[in-house]
Amino acid sequence: MRHFFAGFIATAIVTSSADAQIRTPIATEPLTTSTAPGPAPYNAKAVATSPTSATVSWDGISNVRAYTVDRTRTDDPACCAAHSGPMTTPSWNDAGLEGGREYSFVITALYSDGRVGSTEVIVATPMPALPSVRLPRGGELSSAEGVLRLTPCGQKNSGGPGPGSIIAQAGTPAGARFFWRPVSGSDMNYVVDRAPEGTTTWSLVGSTCGGPSLLYVGTDAVYFRDLAGGVSPNGRYVYRVTAIASNGAAGWNSYHFTPPCRNLTAPQVQVSGSTVTLQWGTGSSCGAEQSTAPDSYTLSSSFGYVKTRSGGSGTSFMDAVYGVPIGTHTFTLVGNYRTGGSTNTVTVNATVAY
Repeated sequence: MRHFFAGFIATAIVTSSADAQIRTPIATEPLTTSTAPGPAPYNAKAVATSPTSATVSWDGISNVRAYTVDRTRTDDPACCAAHSGPMTTPSWNDAGLEGGREYSFVITALYSDGRVGSTEVIVATPMPALPSVRLPRGGELSSAEGVLRLTPCGQKNSGGPGPGSIIAQAGTPAGARFFWRPVSGSDMNYVVDRAPEGTTTWSLVGSTCGGPSLLYVGTDAVYFRDLAGGVSPNGRYVYRVTAIASNGAAGWNSYHFTPPCRNLTAPQVQVSGSTVTLQWGTGSSCGAEQSTAPDSYTLSSSFGYVKTRSGGSGTSFMDAVYGVPIGTHTFTLVGNYRTGGSTNTVTVNATVAY
């Protein structure tokens, strides 16, 4: 299962000019254990840190005498296997990877009483260094929504490569959220495109010169949230961040994104006289993966009651509906995102006797 940063793990892509070579660490003998099951390490992450390396980390667990990490290449499990050997710290840096290949990691906890617990597979994809290209003033960058003319973005006075790394934030089913450190040089401009993974069908989703999604350029970071729409909950996408200088120099980096799960559980219902109280929370999930909270909720009823309230990071919500007519009524709760349509819709019934 894939995990994402801050509730879901996004895979960050880092560029470098180094050529990629596979160097498998020498495996040491694992500690002797029994086959008794134990809790697996949790909050596991695998993040590419260069074109040839990735760092695997997890939360420490009490009563564990050691951890191990096993790595294989996702498209060929028989290739490039490596074993970390016993470790006492909850992290491992794997420097024997090849750029552009996806690698699978499994973390195992070895308990003092002989139990073992292993995580599900987590993945990371180191990417080879991307070249910087030089575009003439007034040049064009292809986009599925037409051609993005760089002339309005070509009025500032510095050149340089693309962002050194893209850092994931809590995404939504509607699109990715991430940030990057400003590229060296004063007042750089940025363009963000998106394409379904495995295609070159690029869509403009935002830029410092306009577009569906605004970019916030801070002193230490440039923040982005995809509000362009068109993201499928079951899809996987590549975002391309291009830095553009006044002399036409442009460099880019990319970020791969899988929409977090979205789920909504039925609210609890209490009836007191003609008052119906509905209460729900944001702690639902899709299997073992935490779902993403909607931006707002809409509660409606079969007798005409409708109310919309903000969602966000709250953990518990409650609405009291007064003066409900006698009889059995259906209440419908919908979680809404700013883009991407509504999440799962759930309904509950409530009966008012007097």
